[in-house]
Order: sequence, then structure tokens, then C-alpha cells
Amino acid sequence: MPDLQYMCNMDWAEKYRPQHLDEILGNAAAVKQMALWAQTWTADSAPLLLIGKPGIGKTSAALALARDMNWEVLELNASDARTKAVIERIAGNSASTASLFGASRKMVIIDEADNLEGNADRGGARAIADLLKTAKQPVLLIANDAYGVSDSIRRICETVQFRSITSSTLAKRMKEICVLEHVSCSEDALSEIAGSAAEKTVPEETVQETPGYELRHMNVV
Repeated sequence: MPDLQYMCNMDWAEKYRPQHLDEILGNAAAVKQMALWAQTWTADSAPLLLIGKPGIGKTSAALALARDMNWEVLELNASDARTKAVIERIAGNSASTASLFGASRKMVIIDEADNLEGNADRGGARAIADLLKTAKQPVLLIANDAYGVSDSIRRICETVQFRSITSSTLAKRMKEICVLEHVSCSEDALSEIAGSAAEKTVPEETVQETPGYELRHMNVV
């Protein structure tokens, strides 16, 4: 049996997070669409909207795309105050000005775009819709539910659909990581973990990139 305490101390999610688009598991069509959008981007290009359930690599793909393109990144996510004033001051300014660090462009990533109507986000959806119409830098939005995104935002964007990753793909990647980490885990255990992970909703990217999350939450042999 592997040393579970030892595994718990390893930050595998970050260690094995995809750094480039060609390292993203599955979703080849989505990855190709993202790459084409970036390579042909102009100030007239539509913003990109990544859609798919949690844990299938949307955020990692967005960050990998920026890295591949040498684009600076500014992220707004659920932990940020996304009121109209904040969006206009931070994201609006970033979307209209050039990079300060020598990158070729600056991409604004807005996560949880399907969660902009709560009290904390008062006016946020309208502010983002206005931002998308005037942005002079690439803007990419991420959402779990396409129909949770405001119509005023969704109709402006080019949609990219991310789909669930098969358990066999997950098991193969977990086996590779176990070898790299010198962790012994049976084929049956990997298959069981992968099957469970493929069916569950877990924190974004956790299952897609590493077996660490599931290995920390069940016994393996």
C-alpha cells in the first residue's frame, strides 16, 4: 500500500498542471478552436466563452493558451468583488491598455461568468457586456452552465464547448503520474478512481490534471 500521508503532502495539482495546450487531456476540438482564435485574434474578434462542467480543464486551458501566446493574464474570479465599479476599474482598464511587462498582448480571464447576478455582483453582468463591446485586448470567459450566462454576454461571444474526459484517459494519466512519483497503485484501483472521478463534480481542474485529489480521499492498494 502506498504511503498516503506522504501523498497528502504533495501538491500534485500544481506540479502536473498542463503548461501548454498540447498537454490538455481530451477536448481536442476545443483546444484547436482556442488556438485558432488566439492565432487570428484582432480587436474585432469576438470574446471566447468556455463552457463545461467543473473539473474538465477550462481554466488550465485558458492559462495554457496565454502561456503559448506569450500573453499577460489578468483574472477575475469568484473571490473577487465583481461589482460594476470594480469591473470597469480593473478589467475595463486591462482590456483597453497594452501589457506593461513586454508580453505581446494582455488577456482578461473572467471566471464563473454564469454567476454574475448575485448581490455581490450587482451590475457586474452589464459591466462585462459593455467591456466586451469595447475591449482592445483578448477577453476569455469561463462558465459551467451556458444558460446561466447573461444573454447580453452570451450573444457577443464565440462559444467553446468542453466535454467530460473518459475514465480510460484519466486512468492513463494517473498511471503516468504514479510512475513519476514512484507510487505503487494497482490497475484496478486506478480504474476505480478514474471511474469515480469522471462521474463526480469536483473543484476545477483537480481530477483532470492529477490523481492527487481522489487518491487523498480513498484507500488504494
